Amino acid sequence: VAGTYCDFWQVTQDGLDFAMEAVGLEDAELRARLLQLYWELQAFPEVPQMLATLKAHGHPGMPLYRAADDSYLCPSCTYHQDDSCTFPKRPTATTCTLYQPIGTPAVELTPQEIYPIPFWRKVNKTWLIAGVILAVCILINFL
Repeated sequence: VAGTYCDFWQVTQDGLDFAMEAVGLEDAELRARLLQLYWELQAFPEVPQMLATLKAHGHPGMPLYRAADDSYLCPSCTYHQDDSCTFPKRPTATTCTLYQPIGTPAVELTPQEIYPIPFWRKVNKTWLIAGVILAVCILINFL
């Protein structure tokens, strides 16, 4: 809003502070507990089905990068180095889906490369139905 960058974790804390102030709560222990619970959030129950649906439609999914041994990914990540990383577990993340090693060129993907749409789904459905009806009529005519 102000045209300045603020990472997601800071926005989360500010939002909690605003909400607590709005209802008249001034409890440092409650604030700390709520922020800790943020790290323990579970995925919504529909997420596994949604991911399966995306995979069934050809979405490649997202790779999960893992740090070796007891190390962290952040010190060797391009996004950490240029300070554009917004991952809340930064700088101690041991897993990440957006990890890019320092020195590797950024890969720019088009939407078609990220989610290729089969030809038959790109065609206007009206023309597709008309084509199928025409093919059936021709087939019947030859029988």
